Amino acid sequence: MPDETAIKMYESAREKLRELVRQEIEVKDQISHWGPILEQLARLSGETIDPDIARRINELKQECIQYLQKQPEIAFAIDMQKVSDSTIPTELKGRIINGYNLANSGTIQIILKPAYYTGHGSGDGGPTGTTHGTWNPYDAHIPMLFMGWGIKHGALAREVHMTDIAPTISSLLHIQAPNGSIGHPVVEVLK
Repeated sequence: MPDETAIKMYESAREKLRELVRQEIEVKDQISHWGPILEQLARLSGETIDPDIARRINELKQECIQYLQKQPEIAFAIDMQKVSDSTIPTELKGRIINGYNLANSGTIQIILKPAYYTGHGSGDGGPTGTTHGTWNPYDAHIPMLFMGWGIKHGALAREVHMTDIAPTISSLLHIQAPNGSIGHPVVEVLK
């Protein structure tokens, strides 16, 4: 017959450990919420984050990345502060860097493996089809068509980007490209 005192001590220790685990999960939730906000505010204000807080935020971020990298549908999970040092395809790295917005982007970029979607044909009842939101050519290819006055007739087989639309239209109108434009005019369109 088990010792009643040992059973009571075991139950007490088990409950204490459960409470500590619950608190740890709550703390991790709070850190994952406030950590990126604090990092962004520190950058904007020129302040330095306390080294212990910065270390804990980074540890939590690395835990998340390690977890995500083990998921079967995820190709890459990238720390946005270390994206330039990551070992991912150069084209993908450029797209991630160009699409990053400090004020609106998260701290971890998740890239799904080819043919994985969430919400679009993923079996979750959402709409089917592609999203034009992945880096894979079958999803990222968007036909571009220019026609009308001042447009040179012809076709083009080289790669162009959505970011080239505004500079091309600006060139057609003989005006300066918009502020923040990173594309280049599609010169083959211009007469």
